[in-house]
Amino acid sequence: LPPTQRALLSALARNAQGLRASELAANLGISAASLSDTVRAVEARGWLRRAPDPADARASRLTLTPDGAALAARIDGPDSGLAQLVAALPDADAAALL
Repeated sequence: LPPTQRALLSALARNAQGLRASELAANLGISAASLSDTVRAVEARGWLRRAPDPADARASRLTLTPDGAALAARIDGPDSGLAQLVAALPDADAAALL
């Protein structure tokens, strides 16, 4: 999974009510054009959906689908790559790192 898609899933998982595209781009520190490509890719995989923004009918909010939320939980969960690497360290090294 590309880093920008991982970051998008994680950001939306932290914001259950969803985010506008402009908010998400600012959150990720990327341009609107980069976000647009990433949103299309994640939406095509069925991990994201667009819903009308109740505060502004012209805008939409991006939210995770159940599959997207499950993937985000795995990405950010204790079985993520970093957690696995730290778990493989000797106790003294892991304690020094943390």
